[in-house]
Amino acid sequence: MTKENRKSSGASKGQMFLIGSIIVVVTLVLIRTSIGVGDVLEKKKFLESGLERLEFANIRGEVPKSAFNAINYTQNMTNVTNAFVSFAENRLSGRTIQLDGVTVTSAYGTLAADSDRPLNVTFYNFFDVDVSRVVLNLSTNYGAPVSFTDVPPGATRSTQFTLNLASSQNLSLWVFYETQSEKVTGNVTIPATIGKTKFVGYFDLRMVSERGTIRDRFVETVDVN
Repeated sequence: MTKENRKSSGASKGQMFLIGSIIVVVTLVLIRTSIGVGDVLEKKKFLESGLERLEFANIRGEVPKSAFNAINYTQNMTNVTNAFVSFAENRLSGRTIQLDGVTVTSAYGTLAADSDRPLNVTFYNFFDVDVSRVVLNLSTNYGAPVSFTDVPPGATRSTQFTLNLASSQNLSLWVFYETQSEKVTGNVTIPATIGKTKFVGYFDLRMVSERGTIRDRFVETVDVN
C-alpha cells in the first residue's frame, strides 16, 4: 500500500473507530442511569441501530471520495474504490456486521469526436456467495452483450466497449447480476462528453447485522478533467 493509500484509509479508519467508541460510551452511560436490564438492552439496540445507519451513510459518502483521492494521487480509480469497499467490509466483519454487494465501475479517457476510445468496465463481487451470472451491455453496442458466469466472492471481471461519437451524449450501461437468492437489473447513465475524461460507478451496498439490514443502490459520476 502506498503512502497516499495509507493517508486516505487512515481517515476512514479513524471515523469507524470513533463510531465504535460512541457505542461503548453510550452503553456504559445507559447501564449506570437505567434501572431495568431489559430497558438498557432495548435502548442499546436502538442506539446501535441508529449508529449503524450513520456508519452506512459514512461508507456511502466515502465511496466517491475514494475515487477523487485516486485522481489526486494519479492512481487507478477502480482499484482505489474497490480497495476502500474491501477495507470497510473487513473492518465491519470484526464487529459481526456484514457488508456485501457489488460494484460496477466504468471509465474512459479523453473523448475525441469520431474517434475510437475504450470504455473500461469492471464488475467486483463482494457478496459472500458466487454471482452466478453477470451481463453487461452498452446502448451503442450493436454486438452481443458481455456475460460472465460463476464470479466468486472477492473476484473481479473486466471488459471493454468502444466509444465512437460525433458529439456528446448520455449512454446507458445495462447491468444484470444473479445470485442464489436474487436477480438484480440496473441501468447506469454514462455521460459521454467530448473532450472530457470520466469515471462512473454503480454501487450496490448492503449492511447486515442482528439489528437488521440496510441497503442502497446508487451511481456516482466523477469528472477527471
